[in-house]
Amino acid sequence: MSLGYLKLASIGAMGVGGTAGTVYLGSKIADFSGVEGDQDDIVDVIADKFKDRLLKDSKNNKEKWESRFKKLKQDGSGNLHSSLKKIKDNNQAKADDLKAWCTDSYIKPMEDETFTNNVERFCTLLIKDQINNLISDATKDKWTDNNEFLKKKEKSFLSKEMQGIQDKLTKDETALSTWCLGKYESFYKGKEDPTYKDVHGFCKKIPKQSTAPSQFQAAASTSAQPNAAQVAA
Repeated sequence: MSLGYLKLASIGAMGVGGTAGTVYLGSKIADFSGVEGDQDDIVDVIADKFKDRLLKDSKNNKEKWESRFKKLKQDGSGNLHSSLKKIKDNNQAKADDLKAWCTDSYIKPMEDETFTNNVERFCTLLIKDQINNLISDATKDKWTDNNEFLKKKEKSFLSKEMQGIQDKLTKDETALSTWCLGKYESFYKGKEDPTYKDVHGFCKKIPKQSTAPSQFQAAASTSAQPNAAQVAA
């Protein structure tokens, strides 16, 4: 009995699907030749490369898919895979067509560099997709608090990128806003990515400090005051 048969039988028992010698297992493709002595491989697919960076097919992502579709329609790079170019050139195409292309692409092998690059450009998350309350324009007043926040940071706790921005702020108050606005469209590469960390730390709206005492402070103040019985005693 061939190794391929054993692998196919074990995977088949798990209830996964496949056609013509190719079995999809999670984000992997198991390719079985069926020929004695041939090597059977588990092939990496697009989903393995991008993992949690992929844009999902959900109602919450409707605006994101519309944005990606608009970017596709405006693309002039000349570096589109033929299957994606058909969607771009089709005047009847909609965002759902791009979404279907992306979803189908997630389980395809990483064999074509152009294809893989297209998936990253049009089917993955951007940094701005993963961070709420980003300052969305360069209006100077909106960046005042963020500029001061960065200026007061110990340089040793900053990335080299932010150290450079901190230095520039002494002469150019738009240094931080220019940097931030230029990074929102960068690919999201995980929460440990240095660019993501810097955007998350310095490009979000800083909440205004409330002047009213917190409930905790009020309670502490009340408990510290002697009651009438204690005073009488």
